[in-house]
Amino acid sequence: MEKFLTKKINVFFLSICAMFLWGSAFPVLKLSYELLQIESFEVYPKIYFAGIRFFWASILVFLISRFIFNVKISLKREDLIPIVVLGFLQTAVQYFFFYVGVGNTSGIKSSILQSSGAFFIVIFSHFIFIDDKMSRQKIISMFFGFLGIIVININSDFDLAFNITGEGFLLISAIISAIATIIVRKIAKSINPLMLTGSQMLVGSLILLGIGRYGSNGRSLRFEGAALYLLIYAIFISAVAFLIWYMLLTYNKPGEISLYRFFIPVFGTILSAIFLPEDKFTIETIMGLLLVVTGMIVLNYKNINLKGEKQCQQRG
Repeated sequence: MEKFLTKKINVFFLSICAMFLWGSAFPVLKLSYELLQIESFEVYPKIYFAGIRFFWASILVFLISRFIFNVKISLKREDLIPIVVLGFLQTAVQYFFFYVGVGNTSGIKSSILQSSGAFFIVIFSHFIFIDDKMSRQKIISMFFGFLGIIVININSDFDLAFNITGEGFLLISAIISAIATIIVRKIAKSINPLMLTGSQMLVGSLILLGIGRYGSNGRSLRFEGAALYLLIYAIFISAVAFLIWYMLLTYNKPGEISLYRFFIPVFGTILSAIFLPEDKFTIETIMGLLLVVTGMIVLNYKNINLKGEKQCQQRG
């Protein structure tokens, strides 16, 4: 297993698979809303749908942990509070804004705006971690990233089209995701990553289910035909993409494979343009996408450069 997961071609293929899964979540949600007849102004049915997805994804993570990784499903008492806080923040609050935002924004915009979380992590880390301060490289990266976000929101009349419950909620979701990432970095050393992910998903999903069910006034979502298949795929995305990423992180240095994450908005944009009739490629979309990807490449340039130097040294 270790030999397989450290071979460069396998690392590349598995990383791309994980990024594809995460990127495909945007058109999947848009299509699911349409099939379930959830209107853009309906908040609680979207929250209920999110709760269903993450509840079953948490169960799948636990099953994978137990029967594939042979990880005992247990937690220490001192781990409960961090998990509840993380579940509330990362799954419940973040995906509240994410699901509502996706419902009021195009799939292409959603995938690109959500990627801004990488830049918020850089900002927050500067003030929290001593060994992760701001640098000229990070400033240049954020410049390209936020410029891309602005460009992607310019319509054909060169006006900034910005909807608080659409683009605004997605940016809030990205900020919360960045905060949750900081929390995970602080507590992950004491909790098994699979247990941490499954547990916080379960806590967050129960909150989403409660709020969504209460606010829907008894309305139920009927998952039939294509809607059921999309739900199963959404559950698959949450559980399996993390599983792939966990396997890669087990045998590879995070810095060497983190650069693959800039493929998420690439796949999200391409798949949205293919499967969503209302989403089309425009000059502004392409320019914004290129700027965001450029920002992510700049952010990871040090890792790429060090990798190249190491290969040259080995050849020499």
